[in-house]
Amino acid sequence: MKGISKLIIDLANLKMFESIESLDYNSISKDHIGEIQVIFQGEKIQESVYTFDDEFTISKRIIEKSSLK
Repeated sequence: MKGISKLIIDLANLKMFESIESLDYNSISKDHIGEIQVIFQGEKIQESVYTFDDEFTISKRIIEKSSLK
């Protein structure tokens, strides 16, 4: 999963998350490339990753899922 690896590095470079990991889940569609799980502000949040995502769109969705919204 080359796309997930690059995305995890890009997310780590933002220095917003305590941890970032790729989860091994089956794709739910042809554009779905996997799942990531992060710890953001002490919360464990899981987010789907799609081929068109970059670190900023994923970060925005994670923040929206968090209790900070």
